[in-house]
Amino acid sequence: MKGWGSLPHLLGCLLCGQVMALEVPPAYQTVAEAEGVPPALLYAIALTESGTPLDGRRVRPWPWTLNVAGNGERYPSRLAAWRALKRYLASGITRVDVGFMQVNWAFHHHRLADPWRALDPWFNLAAGARILKEEYTRTADWLTAAGRYHAGAPTTPARRRRAAAYRRKVAAWLQRISSATVRVGQAAPPGRR
Repeated sequence: MKGWGSLPHLLGCLLCGQVMALEVPPAYQTVAEAEGVPPALLYAIALTESGTPLDGRRVRPWPWTLNVAGNGERYPSRLAAWRALKRYLASGITRVDVGFMQVNWAFHHHRLADPWRALDPWFNLAAGARILKEEYTRTADWLTAAGRYHAGAPTTPARRRRAAAYRRKVAAWLQRISSATVRVGQAAPPGRR
């Protein structure tokens, strides 16, 4: 140890690392900008939909996630997820949520093209972003659009409750992402903001 001067530096690096972990990854920024949706919201939805602890503590969206009848299944590769999705579809099970954004095959297979393409991370993000943008066009409110992304149109009390619960989850992720962005911005040297 070089003395007490290195301890604040070390703590600062650790804190920056924790804060940076909540920043919106570049792929989400790229897709969100191309599709006209807020990057932090797209990332928050992906965290809500397919988030999983990768190293025992940090939650990240997982691209090869399927959800069948409420059971989340995470696969180690695109190929493994593709094989599973093909098996489900061949057996007549079409209500399968697919990928980062958990785009439902039964409702959105026309957007997903085919099972292999549906599991392409970039393609899946773009499909989810388009659905979110369409819901925003209907509602003019991003959080309401997020609720509809998950629960559909609020035509029943159950759907309204599902959408409200989902909005709370997304808002909690958004707060963590926004807090990280603000803290990182505040930590930047003068003239670098």
